[in-house]
Amino acid sequence: MLRLLEVALFLAPLAALVVWRVLAGRGGPSLLMVAGAAVALAVLAAALWWYSRDAALPGGVTYVPARMQPGGGVVPGHGATR
Repeated sequence: MLRLLEVALFLAPLAALVVWRVLAGRGGPSLLMVAGAAVALAVLAAALWWYSRDAALPGGVTYVPARMQPGGGVVPGHGATR
């Protein structure tokens, strides 16, 4: 069942393109649709840039992966100075 979901998610953009091409006819996309897509892409790019700046470790810090303690506890991953 999971495999079918993966295939459906993989083919969803193609299906959306086919539906759009059939419904749009020969006129092509409207200016409003193109402007909306450009704004959405700009917002997505800005969010990706912000997240990469927010989630990154500061300079001079090395990531220490999570590890198991002898008693069965877990020490979470963290940043440590070099």
